[in-house]
Order: sequence, then C-alpha cells, then structure tokens
Amino acid sequence: ANKSGNHTIRQIKFTLGLQDGLPQKIVFFNKQQQMGEDITLREVLMESSFEPNEVAVFDRGLKKRKTFQELKNKDILFVTRINPSKNIDVIKEIPVPSNAQTKSLVIVSDQLVYLYYGKNMKLKEPFRLVKATSLQSNESLWFLTNIEENIPAVTITEIYKQRWDVEVFFKF
Repeated sequence: ANKSGNHTIRQIKFTLGLQDGLPQKIVFFNKQQQMGEDITLREVLMESSFEPNEVAVFDRGLKKRKTFQELKNKDILFVTRINPSKNIDVIKEIPVPSNAQTKSLVIVSDQLVYLYYGKNMKLKEPFRLVKATSLQSNESLWFLTNIEENIPAVTITEIYKQRWDVEVFFKF
C-alpha cells in the first residue's frame, strides 16, 4: 500500500481444476482477503461437483482442519499433503507391506488419525494419514485422505502425484 493506504500493486490469484489433463474449471480471485488458499481453494472445492469415484487432489495450501471435515461431510474424496504435525491422535495402524514403495517414495506408515484444530479441539471424524520418505531427498512426506483403507497406501501417493499434471499443463 502507498502512503495514503491505497494498494498500488494488484494481485490476481486463480485456481485451476484439471480433468484428464485438460482445464475443467478456472476461477479468478482479486480481493486481498482471497489471496490465501484456505479461502479460495475451500470455496472452489465446495462449489464443484464431483462424481462418486472422483478425487480432489490439492497441495498443502489448504491448512484449516475443519475444511477437511467439510469435504468429508460432503462426500468429496480428497488426497492432499500436510506438514508433519504433533496435533494428531493415532487410532489405528493399517498394515503396510514391507516392499511398499513407488519410484520415488518408500511408504513408512498408514494410519487412521484424529486431527486437531484451534486450541486442542479434535475433529469428529477420523482421516487416513499415509507417511512416506522421499528416496531422493530423504524428506518425510505426509498424505492426508478420506479414501477408505482398502485402497493401498502406495495408490494414495500415486493419486497425489497426479497433482503434478497442473505443473505440466503450465509448462506446456
């Protein structure tokens, strides 16, 4: 903002939804309060229609735990990454085969967990947390989903990998 409080630089944020590698939905935002993904990504997800087996895949921009609960309540399947956190309660360990890995990841664990938000408020519904380690960087990666546990953890990470189709689209 300049000395008189007016914004001299305008920002535009947009969210792009791909289906089969092609843009399905593009939404533009230009208000200052819309520059955070917790607001814009939530809005786009809640207003979108999903078929029963379609999965919304998005990166760590969505941080509000209550939004994950809203997605689950609307029966919107999703896979995302979250930052490692101590604000979880492990309910159940889901067995992971000893050779569970992809070309780039080793699956460390698969768990049903409760997430916390605010000051130690626990969400009512559990979520699935798949923890993996990058073979290249040794970085710990946490994938959060509401997809049932009968789908292998490796498949969850491969679904998330499809998010990179957005990067490929923009490079094209």
